[in-house]
Amino acid sequence: MKKLLVFSFFLTALNVATFAQNNGFNRNIRIGYSHVGGAIEGGYIIYDHIPIYSGSMLSVDADLLKLPPRLTLSGHIEFGGAATRELDTAFFTITPTIGVHYGIDASYHVLDASIDSWDVRINGSLGSYWCPGITPQAECGLGIIAAYYPLKHFGIYGELAWGHYLYNQLGNYYVGFGNSKMKVGIAYRF
Repeated sequence: MKKLLVFSFFLTALNVATFAQNNGFNRNIRIGYSHVGGAIEGGYIIYDHIPIYSGSMLSVDADLLKLPPRLTLSGHIEFGGAATRELDTAFFTITPTIGVHYGIDASYHVLDASIDSWDVRINGSLGSYWCPGITPQAECGLGIIAAYYPLKHFGIYGELAWGHYLYNQLGNYYVGFGNSKMKVGIAYRF
């Protein structure tokens, strides 16, 4: 019985992988510039530390798994400048560090696979923001991604998302949140 279950699982996985390869969508990796816009709000107080966050990040998104018929699971990681300010008796010291956004995405491909030079997706993301001085804070959003491939493997992309995105700024004891995130960059399609 155990062998039959393992064999049937293997056949199902092979069938899903074969269908995903033949559905016309190719995996890709996207590298670009990302920016979160928003305002500092009350809440999320950081005691003894004040992170600095520029609002700009280097982002990397990669497709991890294809699900039939048009779904893709992806992962993302973004790095932005940050710093901690430790309060002393009379002076303070600023230590540069990195703020990190990370998480998973689920995308629905809007266009048919026969349209080879364009890839338009509706994207949902769930993840966290972390930098020294705070515990990881949840982020989520919904957006649209459009990629244009003038060459077979290389293209450009843009993304606009709305949701709950966190960031920090110098001189404020609060973690702020933004309602929008924008990304632009290059895409490589396998």
